Amino acid sequence: MTTKLDAFHTPENFEFQYAKNFVVRKLYKESGEPFCNVEIVFTKDPHEDNDGLELKFIQVVDLKIGDLNAVVGCFPQIHDVRSRGWENVRYKAIDEEEDSFSLCCLDFEARRGRWINQEFHALEEIA
Repeated sequence: MTTKLDAFHTPENFEFQYAKNFVVRKLYKESGEPFCNVEIVFTKDPHEDNDGLELKFIQVVDLKIGDLNAVVGCFPQIHDVRSRGWENVRYKAIDEEEDSFSLCCLDFEARRGRWINQEFHALEEIA
């Protein structure tokens, strides 16, 4: 059986190494409790509109952001951390090579699409 992580960790997804868009959204639950979602769009080329991969991390905690200005490629490894028993945390995402960001989250979504005119257009959900 293919897991969500298996569907995400494929060689074709690792071609998307350049963070073109990094958005942190602060939202509120019905109870009034705040939480953040993080959306990142990665592309294959840092200078041109082209194919993209959008990652959406849901109910993010422990967000750490380093230098995102480098042209050096970055790409997160996503690990299943449910066995650690952390409340509302199932996954940890970290850019292990460049240390540009890390976070923990309840869930994540991944979609392939096109980055055109500073906007992501989803074509296919992959995880």
